[in-house]
Amino acid sequence: NMAANDDALFMLIEEKCVQFNAATGKVEHEFIAPGTNGDKTLQWGYIAYQDGLLFGTVTKRPENAAELAHRGAKLEESTDTVFAFDVKTRKLAWNYQGKHIAHQTVAIGDGRVYFIDASLTPEQREEMLRTDKSELAKLTGEAQKLAEERQKKADLRLAVGLDLKTGKQLFSKPVDVTDCSEIGTGGGAL
Repeated sequence: NMAANDDALFMLIEEKCVQFNAATGKVEHEFIAPGTNGDKTLQWGYIAYQDGLLFGTVTKRPENAAELAHRGAKLEESTDTVFAFDVKTRKLAWNYQGKHIAHQTVAIGDGRVYFIDASLTPEQREEMLRTDKSELAKLTGEAQKLAEERQKKADLRLAVGLDLKTGKQLFSKPVDVTDCSEIGTGGGAL
């Protein structure tokens, strides 16, 4: 995975992001993902460059996923951090600790960083399902049965928006991503 600006190419290598000079190809700096502290099960997952900031996530290494699942590790135990470095100062600008942020869901635009976090509380889930139940009451027969089955399997998560410059949370909202995950011939991720 790589990102670039006019002056540099940023390339991920395990928990590091190496900054190469775009003109000479020489290494200018190595950014280390915060919180990895030599933990070889973690890596820099997402990468992007925007407005002088280098963005990333701390993610469990994919090769460890099968081993973690075999040991009974739960999704909640695999935590991700979204962070940004100021490229000029080379200092960490901010980091945001989530419960389980899939790095595939991170998007940047309009001065914000958006992502989906699996940290929905039981109360938030129940409130969302309660709202859906009023719609179920309008259905009958087979349509109602199908809707009830779908609701039991609903994949509900939290959509989060952060301020791009500060990392301050601007909003979080429960969303139904049932039709957005584990679909397609390859069982695509969200």
